Amino acid sequence: MSAYDLRVRAAEIRELILRYAQTWDPDQRGELWSRLNHLGVLRSKASNPTGDYAEWLVARHYNRPLEAPSNKGFDLTLTDGTRIEVRGRHIKGRDPTYFKVARDLLSAIYDRLALVFFNPDFSVRWACEIPREALEDFAVKYENTDHRLRLRTRGLPGAWIDHPTVKPLPLV
Repeated sequence: MSAYDLRVRAAEIRELILRYAQTWDPDQRGELWSRLNHLGVLRSKASNPTGDYAEWLVARHYNRPLEAPSNKGFDLTLTDGTRIEVRGRHIKGRDPTYFKVARDLLSAIYDRLALVFFNPDFSVRWACEIPREALEDFAVKYENTDHRLRLRTRGLPGAWIDHPTVKPLPLV
């Protein structure tokens, strides 16, 4: 498949994802989910496709298969054995102040965390990988919330995003 074909295919999939996220009609939603599932993009029946789409984009970037949906701790393994956990954020309005990082990420068995920030139309605004050991250095701790760590994201890219251990991901 040519680079042009890949860009066209990516645009078609992004359009399907956007339509899926915007409709609540059960029949249309079921049809869109089936198409996206057939394409390997959606794997869960979640109402929000952000996570599945982010995982699919990162796996496609590395040309690696995703782990089983029930796998805890990481979403894909690179050829060198590096385990990647993927998280996505769909930014619908102004830039978020924080990217919530669930507390289970600190005890998980991944090596790098891939963060994918989507624009309102599900195009990729920015994506990066952060080494697991660097997360606590970059995060703001909130003990009285359901999330232990929050990464400040105001003004992407910013302080932690520009850190030398953070690797930008050129996702299409």
